Amino acid sequence: MPHPGAAGVAYGELLARNTPMRWVIAEDSLGRELALHAQQNNTLVYPLKAVQKRWVRGEDGDFIPVMASAVYKQLGRLS
Repeated sequence: MPHPGAAGVAYGELLARNTPMRWVIAEDSLGRELALHAQQNNTLVYPLKAVQKRWVRGEDGDFIPVMASAVYKQLGRLS
């Protein structure tokens, strides 16, 4: 079984390769975390956190295409 961190990076890389989003280190009051940023609408996506949340709940990897599709739609790109 793949590690959730590796799956999160893979999900993030899927978005980075198929959208104008770019990897950044986002910082807030809780600390720093890898994220993807879309400059066009100032959207931040936290792929590692998104995958980890679902992994802990026992979901399988089928959620990754669903999440990617939602991001594509938010950015105005057809999936």
